[in-house]
Amino acid sequence: MLDGARVTGIVVHSKSGRQAIAADVVIDCTGDGDIAAGAGAPFMSPAATGDRMAMSLMYGLGGVPAAVQGAFGGIRIGDHVVRWGPRLSGDGTDVETLTRVEVEARLKLWDDVQAMRKKPGMESLYLSKTATNIGVRETRRILGEYLVTEKDAIDGKHFPDVIAISSNPMPE
Repeated sequence: MLDGARVTGIVVHSKSGRQAIAADVVIDCTGDGDIAAGAGAPFMSPAATGDRMAMSLMYGLGGVPAAVQGAFGGIRIGDHVVRWGPRLSGDGTDVETLTRVEVEARLKLWDDVQAMRKKPGMESLYLSKTATNIGVRETRRILGEYLVTEKDAIDGKHFPDVIAISSNPMPE
């Protein structure tokens, strides 16, 4: 909902039906800039520049043999490893693309696990869990008053109006 250029609330559709939620302050926490884009805020699309991070499906493997040392490409606790994978490209704001990459990731993951199990000593390996849905890393980059740069992230720059903190590593 808009009052001129000011966002005064949102309209949602849920199991309770269509509802309007009024607010003095609206912070877009959709992860995709849905509210900001819907309100007409300017944004960059990584798809236009070709530098969008791939989507990936987190999953867990059980039965990782003790003979396999280290993290085995993820975070390891005993014989269980949580990994990030298969990586697929696509527009995370397009429902048909999301459906396609969701199916492709799960099929590829199943094939990957079956291939790992065929390696000598890996017969005990099994797929123990997958994330509820594929992880979308970026869709829209809202153009606000300031654009955080890669240098800002590497330098650990602090901002007085911070609303979120990330623990993701930045490549050097």
